[in-house]
Amino acid sequence: MFDQLILGIMKQTIDLFFIAVLPFLYIGNADASEMVYTPVNPSFGGNPNNGGFLLQEATDNNHFKGNQYNPPTLSGTQQLQQTIANSLYSQIASKIATDLGNGQTSGSFAVGNSTVFYSDDGTNTTITINNNHGGSTSFVVPDGI
Repeated sequence: MFDQLILGIMKQTIDLFFIAVLPFLYIGNADASEMVYTPVNPSFGGNPNNGGFLLQEATDNNHFKGNQYNPPTLSGTQQLQQTIANSLYSQIASKIATDLGNGQTSGSFAVGNSTVFYSDDGTNTTITINNNHGGSTSFVVPDGI
């Protein structure tokens, strides 16, 4: 009985040796090579045939919906009014900038039925627009803008 127990322990030890130790004894030459990076994107030297696939993947993954701003649609008359107003604002700004650039610190001029007053105190330019009906609009523009 004791002999069988010893034989059983020896058999387990030999099995353990073959399972755990023997594979480490047979280590042949380890073969290795350099890791070489090969680009995928054709823009960076990759295969040109990948271009279509990459573009389709980018398009599928793009969740940006584009321009979400839809400006209001204006009628022809509204577009004309807006164009005239923008032109008028541009002429007023150009006149004031030219006068201030020539060293003039204040002045006024007429535009249609309105009079534009401006003055520069060295820090801000104050612009006041008076119409013939008693209405007035005034705003301050910091110098350097």
